[in-house]
Amino acid sequence: MVFLNYPKLPWYWHGFDMFWFAALMVILVPGLLGLLFRLARIPLPRHRRYLSIITQAMDVCAAARFLP
Repeated sequence: MVFLNYPKLPWYWHGFDMFWFAALMVILVPGLLGLLFRLARIPLPRHRRYLSIITQAMDVCAAARFLP
């Protein structure tokens, strides 16, 4: 954080200097986010699934435009 002129780490980085805590967070955080998104998903009827696929393809094309 020296390049940002921060005198110390932000509060949300405390604990990541310990390997066991960082390893636990690498497993727990994506797992909990995946579970949250899985539980919150709305089942789509068959004809709306295609709309979802098309919007994902449009998102990939838009992201590829900004990548080097």
